[in-house]
Amino acid sequence: MPLLDILTADRVDVLTRTVTSKRQVLTHLAKLLARGQVDSSEDTIFQALAAREKLQSTGVGAGVAVPHATIETLDQQVAALLVCSHPVEFDAIDGLPVNIVFALIGPKGKSAQHLKTLAQVSRILRPASFRQQLANSEAPEEVFSLLRQHAGAA
Repeated sequence: MPLLDILTADRVDVLTRTVTSKRQVLTHLAKLLARGQVDSSEDTIFQALAAREKLQSTGVGAGVAVPHATIETLDQQVAALLVCSHPVEFDAIDGLPVNIVFALIGPKGKSAQHLKTLAQVSRILRPASFRQQLANSEAPEEVFSLLRQHAGAA
């Protein structure tokens, strides 16, 4: 499933204010993910993402984190993308803070689909030049436009 089928412009944001914790990032992502056609509350989404983070950080390195979880009430995958102007400590594998956070939630029992989407996110965010473009973005519309261009080329 193409990323742009599960990520809409209203679930993309740029935080220009300083965010000081992983919890604040996850809370903001839960709000974004709850927008639209999701049959789960912000709290349910936050709890699922936080529980996954307790198992192991989803900070994959190079300034990127990919929090993800499955939720019983979902029938489809939903994604959100957050760019933080000020990097946030996320217990990333390389020890560096993150400023690009791509979140994914999906239905339980659809792990193959979930893993394919995570692999797609990884491929799209791999080029350092693209990550830098996202990090330099000042508005959600700019981030979504960049993603749309890059996802179409990938």
